[in-house]
Parts: sequence; C-alpha cells; structure tokens
Amino acid sequence: MIWTSGSDKLCDWFNRAWLEFTGRTMEQELGNGWAKGVHPDDISRCLSIYNTAFDNRKEFIMEYRLRRHDGVYRRILDIGGPYFSSDGEFCGYFGSCTDVTDATTGKDPVQSSQSEPAPLSSQTTLDEASDPSGPEVRAALDRVLASDVFQSSPQLAAFLRFIVEATLRGQSAQLKGYTIAVEALGRDEDFDPQQDPIVRVEAARLRRALQQYYGGPGATDLIAIDLPRGRYIPIFHYRRKVRALPAAPFALERSPVIGTVEGWLTLPRARFVLASLVALALIGGLALLMIGPSQEGTTFRQVATDQQLVGASWAGNGMPTIFVEPFSQLGEDPTSAITPGVLRSKLRDAIVRFDEFNVISEMTASVRQPVTTAEHLPATKYQLGGTVENRSDGETILNFWLLDAFDGAVVWSRTFEVHDLKAPGAQEDAILSDVAVVLAGPSGIIHAHARKKPNIDPRYACLLRAYDYLYGFDPRVHDDVLACLERMTKLDPTFANGFSALSMVYYREHSTEIGVLPGDSPPVDRALKAAQRAVALKPQSARAHEALLLSYFAQGALSEALAEGDIALLLNPLDRSVPALYGMILAASGQLEKGEALLKQVSTGSSLSPTWVSAYLSVVSYLKGDLAAASTYANLDVSDAYPLGIVARALVAAQGRNQDQARRFIDQLVRVSPVFRENPRRGLETFIRSPEILDRLVHDLGALGLGPGTSSAAH
Repeated sequence: MIWTSGSDKLCDWFNRAWLEFTGRTMEQELGNGWAKGVHPDDISRCLSIYNTAFDNRKEFIMEYRLRRHDGVYRRILDIGGPYFSSDGEFCGYFGSCTDVTDATTGKDPVQSSQSEPAPLSSQTTLDEASDPSGPEVRAALDRVLASDVFQSSPQLAAFLRFIVEATLRGQSAQLKGYTIAVEALGRDEDFDPQQDPIVRVEAARLRRALQQYYGGPGATDLIAIDLPRGRYIPIFHYRRKVRALPAAPFALERSPVIGTVEGWLTLPRARFVLASLVALALIGGLALLMIGPSQEGTTFRQVATDQQLVGASWAGNGMPTIFVEPFSQLGEDPTSAITPGVLRSKLRDAIVRFDEFNVISEMTASVRQPVTTAEHLPATKYQLGGTVENRSDGETILNFWLLDAFDGAVVWSRTFEVHDLKAPGAQEDAILSDVAVVLAGPSGIIHAHARKKPNIDPRYACLLRAYDYLYGFDPRVHDDVLACLERMTKLDPTFANGFSALSMVYYREHSTEIGVLPGDSPPVDRALKAAQRAVALKPQSARAHEALLLSYFAQGALSEALAEGDIALLLNPLDRSVPALYGMILAASGQLEKGEALLKQVSTGSSLSPTWVSAYLSVVSYLKGDLAAASTYANLDVSDAYPLGIVARALVAAQGRNQDQARRFIDQLVRVSPVFRENPRRGLETFIRSPEILDRLVHDLGALGLGPGTSSAAH
C-alpha cells in the first residue's frame, strides 16, 4: 500500500491497494482523513512519529493498527521517507505499508475486532547508519547533565531532560512553549507564551550550553543531542567523526513494538525491510522524474534563507500584536454606567475576533529597541488605550487612541459622546464595534499603517498584498499574490491565515479564469484543499470558514456553503468581509432578500472595497425590477475586468434603452471572458448557482447577442 504527502504534512494520494484495504474513497483519506482508521490507542504515537520524522526530514519505520474494510484491526508496518526536487527543494513524503499481522502475532488472519494486535509503543528512525537507541540517548543525556556546564544551571538541565524524555516517549508533538514553561520551568498554569518569552530565551541559552559542552568536555562523546534553531524538539545522532566502528545497517531498539532481535528482527524480516526501503527509493526516484524542476524558479539556498527569515520572526505567525492598555477614569462621577474595566474587556474581545491579530493584556518587555539584524524582525506591535470621561452635564466622553509601540507615534485617535446614560450598553457596544472594525478590518487602520513599514514579517506582508487583491480587482497582480502565498505557506505550514487567503485566490482563478495555466489542477480542488487546511489549523477562524464557504460554493455544495457562512458569522459578525461573502452566496443561490440585506450592510461601510459587492447588489436589484438601484450599484466602482460587474452594466444599459452602451459592455465582456461569447451560462455559473436566476440572465444576455446561434458586435 503506497501513500504520499505534500510539504504541508497532509496526505495527497493513496494507491488502489490502500483504498481497497480500508474500503474508503480517496476523498475520505486525503489530508488527515486516513488517521480515522488508525486504532485510537495508537493514533497519538503514530502522528508523533510521523511529525517528528517530517520536521527533521528523516526516514521512519513504525507499526500501528489500521482498521480494514471489514472492521478488523490489522498490524501495519509503515516505512516512509522524504523526497526532493532536482534542485533540492523538499516536496513531501512517500510511504510504503504492509500488513504484517500474521508474521508478528501468529494468529489467524481473520481476527475479530476485539482480538486486536497488542498496543504499539516505539519508533525507529533510519539513516545511512541507524540513529541512537533510547538507552544510548539516555546515557548520553546523563553525561551531559553531569558536566559543569549543566550542573551550574539546574533550569537548563530541567529543560533539556524534559524535552529529551518527551521525544523518546514519542510525545514530541506536546513540546510547545506553554508545556515546557509549566512542566519543566515551573511556571504557573496561567502562563502565556505570547507575553512571557522565557521559553525562547532558555532555548537559546540551551543551544549555547550544548555547543559549549560538545566543544569542551563532550568533545569525544559518541552521541550528540542537538536542539535545532526555532524548534523545541531535540535530535539525536552519532558523531561520525569520532565513531570507531560502523553502525549495523539496521539496529532497532528492543521494544514491545518491534519485539526482540530474536523475535521480530530475524534475518528474513531484516531483508524484507531493506527490500521495502529499496522499493521506496525507486518510487522516490520515479517521483522526481515525474515532478521535474521546481516551478518557483528559486534555488535551494534562497528557500533556506526564507525559512530562516520566517523561523526568526516573532510568535503568532508574524501577525501584529495589540496590547490593550487599562483604560482610565476621568471626571468627577466615578459611578458612570460605563466603566473602564468593562470597556477595555469588551474592546479586547471584539478585536480578538479578527484572525490577523494577537491581542495581549500585559506588556512584558520593551518593544521600542531598534532592531538591526535581519534575523530578528521587529514585531508589528501597537498599544491601544482610552479613557472614560464623565462631564457635569451628564454626558460621558469615550476617548480612544492607537500608538505604534515601536516608536510611540500616534497612529489613530477618536472621541465618542454617549448621551443616553439610561441605556448605555447598546451605545457602548455599537461604539466598540465601530472601533474594532476601523482598526482591525481588512482595510482598517492597522493594516494600512503596517503597509508603510519596510520590515514587517514576510507572511504578514504577503497577506496584506492578498487582501488588496481580493477586496479589489486588479488581474495584473494575481500571479504575484499567488506566488507569494504559495511560497509562504510552504515555508510555514502552520500559516493558517495564508492558507485561507490562498484558497480565496484559487477561487478567484475559478471564477474568472485569471492565472489558470494549461496542465494546472482544477482551481476549485486547490481552493478546497487550502481551505480545509486553514480550518484544521485554526478551527475558530472566521476567515478560514469564509474560505471554506467559497470553496463549497464553487463545488456546487450549497448546503455546506451556507452552513459555513453561518459559522463564519457566528465567529466574527464584525468583520465586513464575512457578511459580504455570505450575502454573495445567498444571492447567488436564489435567496435574494437575505443576501441583499447582508450586502447592503457591507456597502454602507468603508472597510471593504465595493467592487464585487456592488456587482451582486446590481444584479439583485435588476432581478427585482429596481432599475434605478441596479444602475447606481452597477456604476459604483465596478472594475472593468470583473465579468459579473460588466454583465450588470450591460443589462442595465439595455433596460435603459441605451443599446450602443450595452453593446460596448458586451464587447468588453467577451474580451475579458471569451466563454460568454458562445456559452454565457457557463460564464455565469461561477457567479450564480440558482437555475432560475441563470435562466433569466442567460435569456437577457441572449437578447444582447450572446450565446449559440446569436450574433453581436463582439463577433
């Protein structure tokens, strides 16, 4: 059984033998779907082994129990390894699986699901010579910790022992900043790694201490423990230069998983494993021939530099950090219904709904020190503060300001007056919603200010370019935005916001055919995969569910699309892009009234370019017979390259008996999207899903000379 995964760790192909074994479809197994068949007692260890090997670009061999199509769990031997393009770019993993139940248990091949193979508990990582075993690593660890370097620093010793033991137990996936701080460094359970950099600081000290040890008292040690930069998962390896004897081709640690040398690793089985590895190498070689050179046209050195750049960036995927300061109470009446503490709390909760920001409540260190080295990018940090001022005339004045924490400059400020103190809650909530949207919306103050900075995180810079493209419509920047997002999501597979934006760009390809090249996989498939990845990384992200909403719509799965719209609205009703996209889908599926209401809600604001919103509002008004409104929306900042906007203008012009203008719009439409010449239904189907609406628009476009058997100026 053969499987492959991409550079994002997600499986992207299984051969027929795998699918026949599991009895599931390719769609069900893609991504992390295959893991549903792994025995519940094995899944955590299985994923830990895979993730550890993947992060270190190492081969691996492991066993786990996999549910067969008849419900019986079978013991599977899984051997996997990385493969690279011809110019050295990492492309993903290939794996080979074999059912070894009978060979390892001696039981009848047909077992009941209650008579399962014994639990599995260990991992073996392969190299030219095998990596050190668990006992060897623990012995090496004891030598390191006994040295003067670590005896003088109990905190570093605790840090090192914790991460080594967790990795040996197959629990490396748990090695996060919070876990290390609480369980190894003694921090309280309310520790926040966003606020307290202690783990990053101690990790840097630990790397230096290990370098000092292996350069001095540990210079002749056979086994080395390393902590790669930017990670908390250690790696263990033989120090080849001082090793006296070559390693055996296969040296598996004795354990309940593999068994004893006399048990599992008999000579026939060793030959089987080696033969499997040879087959895997052949498969990898064939894959290289099929994949060919990298499409990005960058060298491996350039990619490595970008990886170092991203790895050195601040936490939070490089997104801006907002410190919401305690608000002050001014004036003589401290008993106002609007209190500083509640105001601050509500504002913080409103802004945190926007995916692109890290919101904190405490400043832990100065952020005003200039950064001079490229490997330490300054975080984009802001301080948001305010006051509640009670006047003698009974009015309450709310003042807000935003400072750039790097240089203390005032980025934005605003004052609101609250007159009706009998019901301050509604006014207070409306004001805070306005502040959150103005600051954190897609076209908000913070994004606009960050665009002027020369050294923001490359992921954030890429995201800003994508938003400019997605909320406007300039086909000339499509390829640049797409290349940037694809590059950043490869460099940082945890970049959830990047996957969301990438999915929307793929949807743009689908709806307009801009950027689609011969031989490309269907944009709708790429959009769905990227959206699913975004949701998996960040289930609470409204932006990720927006992307999934669009992807399902493009696939024709309207009920699923509408369900995602409901989720996105629930997660962030303040973000104008959420009702914009949801309103678009509702209108396109025939729910004109509900869709129009959401679209109008967006069009009255200033946080979103109305290009495509206006196009849909024009079509809705046209279908309802309101030609005045249709004309207004059709001419409201509609791009000359957006097909649906041009359709709206042509239909409005024709209804206004301006046939010459209508023909000019038809000519323009055919130039932008040639499919409309002979098949306007196909051209409209990417924007409209309701059969009734399609019939109406196709009929009206036919009257303007589009479609089979018609003639127009476009011919």
